[in-house]
Amino acid sequence: MARACAPNQCGRQAFRIFTGKRVAAFSDMEEKLVGRAGNVLYLLEETLGKLGADVKTALVPFLSHVEVGGLLVTGQNPLSAGLTARALIELLD
Repeated sequence: MARACAPNQCGRQAFRIFTGKRVAAFSDMEEKLVGRAGNVLYLLEETLGKLGADVKTALVPFLSHVEVGGLLVTGQNPLSAGLTARALIELLD
């Protein structure tokens, strides 16, 4: 079972899979709008950027957004689940 951890807890090597990859992630603005920014270990969008990922988000918070970076398929938020699954299926076909 995988465990969640911040880069400073697991070490930066655990997050190297994202270096140079285009990814979608829950945006810092979304964290702020739901009132969670002060209650999380780190802001995902900011941290992935610092780790070398090319983070892309929807222009409007909470809209669906999917990115495919090589074999890595990521969705921005729960609304992105269906489109993320569809992108993965297309990648596997």
